[in-house]
Amino acid sequence: MRLFLIATYILLPFFAFTQDKITTEGLPGSVNSSTQDVRPVISDDGKKIYLTRRFHPENIRGDKDFQDVWVSQLDSRGIWTKPKNMGEKYNDKRPNDLVRASKNDDSLIFVNSRYKGINSELALFKKGKSDPIELPIDGFYNKSNYVDYDYNFKNNIIIMAVERSDTEGDQDLYFSIYDETTGRFTTPKSMGKALNSEKADFAPFLTNDGYTIFFASYGHGGQGSADLFMSHRTGGWDDWSEPENLGNVINTKFEETYVSIDPSFNYLYYDSYPPGASNRNIWRATLSDEIKNKITAAKERKQNKPAPPPVTQQEKPIQEPEAETSLTENNLDETSNDTQEEITEADKVQQPPVETEEVIAENPVPISVKIDREMDYVKEQERNNKGFLSTLGNKLGFGEDEEINLIDAGAKGQKINRNIYFKFDSEKVLSKFDMLLDEITAILEEKPQLKILLEGHTDAIGGEDINIDLSCKRSNNVKEALIERGINQYRIEISCEGKERPIATNDDEFEGRELNRRVEFYLF
Repeated sequence: MRLFLIATYILLPFFAFTQDKITTEGLPGSVNSSTQDVRPVISDDGKKIYLTRRFHPENIRGDKDFQDVWVSQLDSRGIWTKPKNMGEKYNDKRPNDLVRASKNDDSLIFVNSRYKGINSELALFKKGKSDPIELPIDGFYNKSNYVDYDYNFKNNIIIMAVERSDTEGDQDLYFSIYDETTGRFTTPKSMGKALNSEKADFAPFLTNDGYTIFFASYGHGGQGSADLFMSHRTGGWDDWSEPENLGNVINTKFEETYVSIDPSFNYLYYDSYPPGASNRNIWRATLSDEIKNKITAAKERKQNKPAPPPVTQQEKPIQEPEAETSLTENNLDETSNDTQEEITEADKVQQPPVETEEVIAENPVPISVKIDREMDYVKEQERNNKGFLSTLGNKLGFGEDEEINLIDAGAKGQKINRNIYFKFDSEKVLSKFDMLLDEITAILEEKPQLKILLEGHTDAIGGEDINIDLSCKRSNNVKEALIERGINQYRIEISCEGKERPIATNDDEFEGRELNRRVEFYLF
């Protein structure tokens, strides 16, 4: 997600909407609290609004809990009731986030927050079911520290904002369609150059009919920071009209993000921190007849066109030859179809969606995840002319390098001279590294001005996409371990390097591949 401001001011594009019939207001009633209330999601019947509350005293972990999902209902008078925390089934100590709620409110899709038994990017909760269902996406990886999702129950399609090898710049919008033959979602494909700019395009919301998308962007021209835009599908899922800025009544010189629209098109809900506001809260805007007519026209125009040819997969994950990909550095049972169940409303989906969503501070110092490859000093430091027993001893927490030292890493800051290592095919942080994590925690507590980059790596077994995903999971798990020790998540960045930066040969297990399965630490 994107929560930091960009200070570059750009002129409003020519095609912005006229503003005479649009009004905005902070959401009336008791929905907004004294803490941050963000990411509104209107149920597809328009009778519930889900929202995320940050650092609220009634979150699962109290005011130290970054975000929980809450829900408010529309009463008979048309007033939103006081929100209630959705409870421990959906909320835990990690940042929790709802993606979409179905029309009958019998299906809820959450960003996976390490729910029990769920290893996919998204998790489906069905009414009457105690456990969530996996929604696996083929070839999923994300090079960005940020991620957003939307899900359309009618079309069984995931819209996501991620960074991949063909991204125009920063986060781009991608789609992934449910494949009935495999029970999985297809490899993400770009939604095209019309939507995706050279800057971050994120926070997508697809109308129920599937023909109009709203999203936030730092590109396309706007009021100064992230603005809200609208575009219409003119062909396939990668064929969209030129995005239209929603105008300077809705968009301010600060940041507007995360749109949701009720099915009757009466209101557009979004979160904003406009001039004079004391906090980031949920706002709503009336939709002008111009906007409503364009939404309706897009649907009618699309339905009157011949059906486009089926979407083909143009982007495929880079893989080793088939004989080698049978051994991948990934939990193979994560993609098992043995436990798949069907969705009630979207019966075509047997397993609709982690990356756990990375929640970033309001004003973080951005750090590139495209790290320079010429980091020879890392390799030299790891080997340091030591034998196998000496190296193994250091990994286990004893030996001549037990004390933490810092190494100058140039633009990346200072590298901690010890890493966390992982078993083959695993993202689990072993308990033998607890002491190292405690020592790193102590450093961060002593120096509150510092942030830390967790750089995840894998060995070379398996395809590129799979290994990037696994390196992300390793970094995320180490991040969670630091958060559990009291480190503010705003101070933690992650990077997913996959198999790109080995520090030892991949031809040998001992003093080879086992040293490449690691998370490195950089203080900056």
